[in-house]
Amino acid sequence: MPDRSDDKMMRTAVPADAGEIARILRATRTHSLPYLPDLHTPAEDLAFIRDTVLVGNIVHVAEWDGVIAGFCAHREGWIDHLYVLPAFHGKGIGTALLNQAKADNDRLELWAFQRNSRAIAFYERHGFVIVERTDGSGNEEKEPDARLLWLKPRTALANRIIDHYERHAHAWDADRQAGTGTDHVWLARFADRLPQFARILDLGCGSGMPVAAFMVARGFSVTGVDSSPSMIAMGRERLPDQNWIVADMRKLALDERFDGILAWDSFFHLDAGDQRRMFEIFDRHADEKALLLFNAGPAAGEAIGNYRGDPLFHASLGPQEYQSLLSRHGFEIIGHAVNDPAAGGRTVWLCEHRR
Repeated sequence: MPDRSDDKMMRTAVPADAGEIARILRATRTHSLPYLPDLHTPAEDLAFIRDTVLVGNIVHVAEWDGVIAGFCAHREGWIDHLYVLPAFHGKGIGTALLNQAKADNDRLELWAFQRNSRAIAFYERHGFVIVERTDGSGNEEKEPDARLLWLKPRTALANRIIDHYERHAHAWDADRQAGTGTDHVWLARFADRLPQFARILDLGCGSGMPVAAFMVARGFSVTGVDSSPSMIAMGRERLPDQNWIVADMRKLALDERFDGILAWDSFFHLDAGDQRRMFEIFDRHADEKALLLFNAGPAAGEAIGNYRGDPLFHASLGPQEYQSLLSRHGFEIIGHAVNDPAAGGRTVWLCEHRR
Protein backbone atom coordinates (compact mmCIF):
# COMPACT_ATOMS: atom_id res chain seq x y z
CA MET A 1 0.00 0.00 0.00
CA PRO A 2 1.41 3.44 -0.87
CA ASP A 3 2.44 5.67 2.02
CA ARG A 4 1.18 9.23 1.55
CA SER A 5 2.37 12.21 3.57
CA ASP A 6 1.25 15.67 2.46
CA ASP A 7 2.14 15.96 -1.24
CA LYS A 8 4.59 13.05 -1.42
CA MET A 9 3.75 9.40 -1.84
CA MET A 10 6.09 6.48 -1.40
CA ARG A 11 5.59 3.18 -3.12
CA THR A 12 7.53 0.12 -4.25
CA ALA A 13 9.10 0.57 -7.67
CA VAL A 14 7.85 -1.45 -10.64
CA PRO A 15 9.74 -2.33 -13.85
CA ALA A 16 8.02 0.47 -15.72
CA ASP A 17 9.77 2.97 -13.39
CA ALA A 18 13.23 2.01 -14.68
CA GLY A 19 13.45 4.90 -17.16
CA GLU A 20 12.52 7.55 -14.60
CA ILE A 21 14.86 6.07 -11.98
CA ALA A 22 17.74 6.06 -14.48
CA ARG A 23 16.98 9.70 -15.33
CA ILE A 24 17.08 10.64 -11.63
CA LEU A 25 20.39 8.80 -11.19
CA ARG A 26 22.03 10.69 -14.05
CA ALA A 27 20.51 14.11 -13.31
CA THR A 28 21.39 13.99 -9.63
CA ARG A 29 24.96 12.83 -10.15
CA THR A 30 25.51 15.47 -12.84
CA HIS A 31 24.19 18.23 -10.58
CA SER A 32 25.57 17.19 -7.20
CA LEU A 33 28.72 15.27 -8.15
CA PRO A 34 30.13 17.19 -11.16
CA TYR A 35 33.68 16.10 -10.36
CA LEU A 36 32.92 12.44 -11.15
CA PRO A 37 33.89 11.05 -14.55
CA ASP A 38 30.95 10.24 -16.85
CA LEU A 39 31.65 6.55 -17.33
CA HIS A 40 28.30 5.34 -18.71
CA THR A 41 25.81 6.31 -21.37
CA PRO A 42 22.13 6.93 -20.61
CA ALA A 43 21.36 3.59 -22.25
CA GLU A 44 23.82 1.86 -19.91
CA ASP A 45 22.23 3.64 -16.93
CA LEU A 46 18.83 2.30 -17.97
CA ALA A 47 20.13 -1.25 -18.36
CA PHE A 48 21.82 -1.05 -14.97
CA ILE A 49 18.65 0.09 -13.24
CA ARG A 50 16.43 -2.39 -15.06
CA ASP A 51 18.64 -5.49 -14.91
CA THR A 52 20.62 -5.00 -11.69
CA VAL A 53 19.09 -2.49 -9.28
CA LEU A 54 15.44 -3.47 -9.67
CA VAL A 55 16.34 -7.16 -9.66
CA GLY A 56 18.74 -7.26 -6.70
CA ASN A 57 17.31 -4.59 -4.40
CA ILE A 58 14.18 -3.45 -2.64
CA VAL A 59 13.48 -0.18 -4.42
CA HIS A 60 11.10 2.54 -3.23
CA VAL A 61 10.22 5.65 -5.18
CA ALA A 62 8.85 8.91 -3.83
CA GLU A 63 6.35 10.78 -5.96
CA TRP A 64 5.55 14.47 -5.59
CA ASP A 65 2.37 15.60 -7.32
CA GLY A 66 2.58 12.56 -9.56
CA VAL A 67 6.26 13.01 -10.48
CA ILE A 68 8.92 10.52 -9.32
CA ALA A 69 11.22 12.80 -7.36
CA GLY A 70 13.58 10.30 -5.76
CA PHE A 71 14.36 6.66 -5.13
CA CYS A 72 16.16 4.43 -2.65
CA ALA A 73 17.52 0.95 -3.41
CA HIS A 74 18.48 -1.19 -0.46
CA ARG A 75 19.22 -4.83 0.27
CA GLU A 76 19.80 -6.58 3.56
CA GLY A 77 22.04 -4.33 5.61
CA TRP A 78 23.01 -1.98 2.78
CA ILE A 79 21.76 1.10 0.97
CA ASP A 80 23.12 0.97 -2.55
CA HIS A 81 21.47 4.10 -3.95
CA LEU A 82 19.51 7.04 -2.58
CA TYR A 83 18.95 9.95 -4.95
CA VAL A 84 16.52 12.87 -4.98
CA LEU A 85 16.16 15.27 -7.92
CA PRO A 86 17.75 18.64 -7.03
CA ALA A 87 14.47 20.48 -7.64
CA PHE A 88 12.93 18.48 -4.77
CA HIS A 89 15.69 18.90 -2.20
CA GLY A 90 14.54 20.18 1.18
CA LYS A 91 11.07 18.64 1.01
CA GLY A 92 11.73 15.64 3.27
CA ILE A 93 11.86 13.13 0.43
CA GLY A 94 15.33 11.80 1.21
CA THR A 95 14.40 11.42 4.87
CA ALA A 96 11.21 9.53 4.01
CA LEU A 97 13.09 7.15 1.71
CA LEU A 98 15.83 6.62 4.29
CA ASN A 99 13.31 5.94 7.05
CA GLN A 100 11.70 3.24 4.92
CA ALA A 101 15.06 1.48 4.57
CA LYS A 102 15.63 1.83 8.33
CA ALA A 103 12.25 0.27 9.05
CA ASP A 104 13.28 -2.82 7.10
CA ASN A 105 16.73 -3.27 8.71
CA ASP A 106 18.42 -3.40 12.11
CA ARG A 107 21.65 -2.03 10.64
CA LEU A 108 22.53 -0.25 7.42
CA GLU A 109 25.79 0.55 5.70
CA LEU A 110 26.46 2.67 2.64
CA TRP A 111 29.27 4.29 0.68
CA ALA A 112 29.48 8.01 -0.04
CA PHE A 113 32.17 10.00 -1.81
CA GLN A 114 34.22 11.99 0.67
CA ARG A 115 33.77 15.15 -1.39
CA ASN A 116 29.99 14.74 -1.17
CA SER A 117 29.89 16.62 2.13
CA ARG A 118 26.18 17.41 1.79
CA ALA A 119 25.25 13.72 1.58
CA ILE A 120 27.57 12.77 4.45
CA ALA A 121 26.06 15.53 6.62
CA PHE A 122 22.56 14.26 5.74
CA TYR A 123 23.39 10.73 6.81
CA GLU A 124 25.12 11.88 9.99
CA ARG A 125 22.02 13.88 10.94
CA HIS A 126 20.09 10.62 10.65
CA GLY A 127 22.36 8.62 12.93
CA PHE A 128 25.04 7.28 10.58
CA VAL A 129 28.71 7.42 11.52
CA ILE A 130 31.77 7.11 9.31
CA VAL A 131 33.54 3.84 10.07
CA GLU A 132 35.98 3.63 7.15
CA ARG A 133 37.64 5.92 4.61
CA THR A 134 39.38 4.70 1.45
CA ASP A 135 41.46 6.20 -1.34
CA GLY A 136 38.80 5.18 -3.87
CA SER A 137 40.78 2.39 -5.48
CA GLY A 138 37.86 0.05 -4.89
CA ASN A 139 35.23 2.06 -6.81
CA GLU A 140 35.00 2.56 -10.55
CA GLU A 141 35.31 6.34 -10.33
CA LYS A 142 38.57 6.03 -8.33
CA GLU A 143 37.27 8.77 -6.03
CA PRO A 144 38.02 8.67 -2.27
CA ASP A 145 34.98 7.43 -0.41
CA ALA A 146 33.71 6.67 3.08
CA ARG A 147 31.67 3.82 4.53
CA LEU A 148 28.95 4.88 6.95
CA LEU A 149 27.10 2.70 9.46
CA TRP A 150 23.74 3.04 11.20
CA LEU A 151 22.45 0.76 13.97
CA LYS A 152 18.85 0.66 15.09
CA PRO A 153 18.52 2.18 18.58
CA ARG A 154 19.38 -0.43 21.18
CA THR A 155 16.03 -0.41 22.93
CA ALA A 156 14.44 -1.43 19.64
CA LEU A 157 17.00 -4.21 19.27
CA ALA A 158 16.28 -5.43 22.80
CA ASN A 159 12.62 -5.70 21.89
CA ARG A 160 13.48 -7.85 18.88
CA ILE A 161 15.20 -10.61 20.87
CA ILE A 162 12.04 -12.74 20.79
CA ASP A 163 11.84 -12.60 17.00
CA HIS A 164 15.59 -13.18 16.73
CA TYR A 165 15.56 -16.48 18.63
CA GLU A 166 12.43 -17.72 16.95
CA ARG A 167 13.94 -17.00 13.53
CA HIS A 168 17.25 -18.71 14.39
CA ALA A 169 15.89 -21.41 16.72
CA HIS A 170 17.20 -24.49 14.94
CA ALA A 171 20.56 -22.94 14.04
CA TRP A 172 21.01 -21.75 17.62
CA ASP A 173 20.12 -25.20 18.95
CA ALA A 174 22.73 -26.85 16.72
CA ASP A 175 25.40 -24.30 17.66
CA ARG A 176 24.58 -24.55 21.36
CA GLN A 177 24.98 -28.32 21.36
CA ALA A 178 28.26 -28.03 19.49
CA GLY A 179 29.61 -25.61 22.13
CA THR A 180 32.47 -26.18 24.53
CA GLY A 181 30.40 -27.05 27.61
CA THR A 182 31.66 -24.19 29.79
CA ASP A 183 28.21 -23.98 31.44
CA HIS A 184 28.74 -27.05 33.58
CA VAL A 185 31.01 -25.60 36.27
CA TRP A 186 28.36 -23.20 37.59
CA LEU A 187 25.41 -25.42 36.78
CA ALA A 188 27.02 -28.11 38.93
CA ARG A 189 27.62 -25.65 41.80
CA PHE A 190 23.96 -24.67 41.57
CA ALA A 191 22.74 -28.28 41.43
CA ASP A 192 24.98 -29.47 44.26
CA ARG A 193 23.25 -27.11 46.71
CA LEU A 194 19.69 -28.06 45.77
CA PRO A 195 17.54 -30.56 47.69
CA GLN A 196 16.63 -33.92 46.23
CA PHE A 197 13.84 -33.74 43.62
CA ALA A 198 14.14 -29.95 43.46
CA ARG A 199 11.78 -27.97 41.24
CA ILE A 200 13.65 -25.74 38.78
CA LEU A 201 12.35 -22.70 36.91
CA ASP A 202 14.48 -22.22 33.79
CA LEU A 203 13.88 -18.74 32.35
CA GLY A 204 14.92 -18.38 28.73
CA CYS A 205 15.34 -22.13 28.57
CA GLY A 206 15.84 -22.32 24.82
CA SER A 207 15.62 -25.82 23.43
CA GLY A 208 16.36 -27.51 26.75
CA MET A 209 19.94 -28.27 25.77
CA PRO A 210 22.19 -28.28 27.64
CA VAL A 211 20.81 -26.61 30.78
CA ALA A 212 17.43 -28.26 31.35
CA ALA A 213 18.83 -31.63 30.29
CA PHE A 214 21.62 -31.22 32.86
CA MET A 215 19.07 -30.54 35.62
CA VAL A 216 16.84 -33.46 34.63
CA ALA A 217 19.87 -35.75 34.66
CA ARG A 218 20.43 -34.69 38.29
CA GLY A 219 16.92 -35.86 39.18
CA PHE A 220 15.23 -32.46 39.25
CA SER A 221 11.95 -31.43 37.60
CA VAL A 222 12.11 -28.46 35.22
CA THR A 223 9.61 -25.82 34.17
CA GLY A 224 11.10 -24.28 31.07
CA VAL A 225 9.94 -20.83 29.95
CA ASP A 226 10.88 -19.32 26.63
CA SER A 227 9.24 -16.83 24.27
CA SER A 228 10.13 -18.90 21.18
CA PRO A 229 7.51 -21.53 20.29
CA SER A 230 10.11 -23.39 18.21
CA MET A 231 12.52 -23.59 21.15
CA ILE A 232 9.78 -24.85 23.47
CA ALA A 233 8.73 -27.45 20.90
CA MET A 234 12.28 -28.83 20.82
CA GLY A 235 12.46 -28.92 24.61
CA ARG A 236 9.11 -30.69 24.86
CA GLU A 237 10.18 -33.29 22.30
CA ARG A 238 13.48 -34.01 24.08
CA LEU A 239 12.20 -33.95 27.64
CA PRO A 240 8.49 -34.73 27.42
CA ASP A 241 8.06 -35.31 31.15
CA GLN A 242 8.97 -31.71 32.00
CA ASN A 243 6.76 -28.63 31.93
CA TRP A 244 7.26 -26.30 28.95
CA ILE A 245 5.69 -22.85 28.68
CA VAL A 246 5.77 -20.33 25.84
CA ALA A 247 5.91 -17.02 27.70
CA ASP A 248 7.86 -13.80 28.05
CA MET A 249 9.89 -13.99 31.26
CA ARG A 250 9.33 -10.25 31.82
CA LYS A 251 5.62 -10.88 32.35
CA LEU A 252 5.77 -14.22 34.13
CA ALA A 253 3.25 -14.79 36.93
CA LEU A 254 3.03 -18.50 37.79
CA ASP A 255 1.10 -19.54 40.87
CA GLU A 256 4.05 -21.60 42.02
CA ARG A 257 7.37 -21.24 43.84
CA PHE A 258 10.54 -23.12 42.97
CA ASP A 259 13.63 -24.48 44.69
CA GLY A 260 15.91 -23.09 42.00
CA ILE A 261 15.65 -20.35 39.36
CA LEU A 262 17.93 -20.11 36.36
CA ALA A 263 18.32 -17.18 33.96
CA TRP A 264 21.39 -18.51 32.24
CA ASP A 265 22.54 -16.90 28.97
CA SER A 266 19.13 -15.19 28.74
CA PHE A 267 18.93 -12.46 31.38
CA PHE A 268 21.61 -10.39 29.64
CA HIS A 269 19.40 -9.91 26.57
CA LEU A 270 17.03 -7.70 28.60
CA ASP A 271 17.53 -3.95 28.69
CA ALA A 272 18.43 -2.27 31.98
CA GLY A 273 14.85 -1.44 32.97
CA ASP A 274 13.62 -4.96 32.34
CA GLN A 275 16.55 -6.42 34.26
CA ARG A 276 15.66 -4.31 37.30
CA ARG A 277 12.03 -5.45 37.12
CA MET A 278 13.06 -9.11 36.88
CA PHE A 279 14.18 -9.22 40.51
CA GLU A 280 10.59 -8.89 41.68
CA ILE A 281 9.72 -11.84 39.42
CA PHE A 282 12.63 -13.85 40.85
CA ASP A 283 11.41 -13.06 44.38
CA ARG A 284 7.79 -13.94 43.59
CA HIS A 285 8.73 -17.38 42.22
CA ALA A 286 11.42 -18.30 44.77
CA ASP A 287 10.65 -20.63 47.64
CA GLU A 288 12.39 -20.20 50.97
CA LYS A 289 16.12 -20.95 50.55
CA ALA A 290 15.67 -21.18 46.76
CA LEU A 291 18.79 -20.69 44.67
CA LEU A 292 19.08 -18.15 41.85
CA LEU A 293 21.72 -18.42 39.14
CA PHE A 294 22.12 -15.84 36.37
CA ASN A 295 24.89 -14.29 34.33
CA ALA A 296 25.33 -10.74 33.09
CA GLY A 297 28.18 -8.44 32.13
CA PRO A 298 31.13 -7.34 34.29
CA ALA A 299 30.03 -3.67 34.30
CA ALA A 300 27.09 -1.47 33.43
CA GLY A 301 26.59 -0.99 29.72
CA GLU A 302 25.17 -2.27 26.48
CA ALA A 303 26.73 -4.16 23.60
CA ILE A 304 25.55 -5.33 20.21
CA GLY A 305 26.82 -8.73 19.17
CA ASN A 306 26.10 -10.62 16.00
CA TYR A 307 24.54 -14.00 15.34
CA ARG A 308 24.04 -15.37 11.84
CA GLY A 309 24.23 -11.87 10.41
CA ASP A 310 21.67 -10.37 12.82
CA PRO A 311 22.54 -7.85 15.56
CA LEU A 312 22.11 -9.31 19.04
CA PHE A 313 21.49 -7.05 22.03
CA HIS A 314 23.20 -7.51 25.41
CA ALA A 315 23.05 -5.35 28.53
CA SER A 316 24.24 -5.33 32.09
CA LEU A 317 23.78 -3.32 35.24
CA GLY A 318 26.75 -2.53 37.42
CA PRO A 319 27.79 -4.95 40.19
CA GLN A 320 26.73 -2.59 42.98
CA GLU A 321 23.25 -2.26 41.52
CA TYR A 322 22.92 -6.04 41.24
CA GLN A 323 23.96 -6.35 44.87
CA SER A 324 21.36 -3.77 45.92
CA LEU A 325 18.56 -5.40 43.91
CA LEU A 326 19.38 -8.85 45.24
CA SER A 327 19.42 -7.62 48.84
CA ARG A 328 16.16 -5.70 48.41
CA HIS A 329 14.40 -8.83 47.15
CA GLY A 330 15.72 -11.18 49.81
CA PHE A 331 18.65 -12.83 48.03
CA GLU A 332 22.07 -13.35 49.56
CA ILE A 333 25.07 -13.73 47.25
CA ILE A 334 26.83 -17.03 47.86
CA GLY A 335 28.95 -17.16 44.73
CA HIS A 336 30.18 -14.57 42.22
CA ALA A 337 32.83 -14.47 39.51
CA VAL A 338 33.77 -11.83 36.95
CA ASN A 339 34.80 -12.99 33.49
CA ASP A 340 35.30 -16.50 34.84
CA PRO A 341 37.61 -18.37 32.43
CA ALA A 342 36.21 -21.69 33.64
CA ALA A 343 32.77 -20.52 32.48
CA GLY A 344 33.79 -19.21 29.07
CA GLY A 345 34.35 -15.69 30.40
CA ARG A 346 30.89 -15.32 31.90
CA THR A 347 30.20 -13.04 34.86
CA VAL A 348 28.08 -15.16 37.19
CA TRP A 349 25.89 -14.58 40.24
CA LEU A 350 24.76 -17.44 42.51
CA CYS A 351 22.37 -16.43 45.27
CA GLU A 352 20.11 -17.90 47.95
CA HIS A 353 16.64 -16.65 48.86
CA ARG A 354 16.40 -15.91 52.58
CA ARG A 355 12.70 -15.17 53.08
